[in-house]
Amino acid sequence: MKNINAGQLIGVVANIGVIVGVVFLILELRQTNAIARVDSYQQTMSEIAEWRTTIVTDPELMRLLQLYISEKDHDDLDDAGRLKLTMLMSNLFGTQENAYFAYQYGILSDSEWERLESAACNHFLRIERTGIIEMAFVNQAYLTHLQAVC
Repeated sequence: MKNINAGQLIGVVANIGVIVGVVFLILELRQTNAIARVDSYQQTMSEIAEWRTTIVTDPELMRLLQLYISEKDHDDLDDAGRLKLTMLMSNLFGTQENAYFAYQYGILSDSEWERLESAACNHFLRIERTGIIEMAFVNQAYLTHLQAVC
């Protein structure tokens, strides 16, 4: 049998240590990515819930949202109401826009994004049909995406 000297043994142990360290880092990265996904989706859903709560607790915002949803004649919507509605919807689109970029960066999964994109398309198409508000406060890249997929 050959004798293994101490230097060779130390080299083998060091190489095994490096391999174990790389495996540990890969597992840690996967766990960190999973946590980031959950946090991102949870934050998006919390912002949407907060948006809904704001509407439900404010009679004027509720009235404006009813006008928006009804798609009826919007002649009774004054400039202040139109601006409030624009800002209200811009807040929602901002939350959805953040989710879109999280999806683009690989943070949100396909299924999480599809749910949010479906809702965004519903709102986008309603706004396109009615012209009730301007989309001036929404990122152009996100608007371009919505125009392409909705």
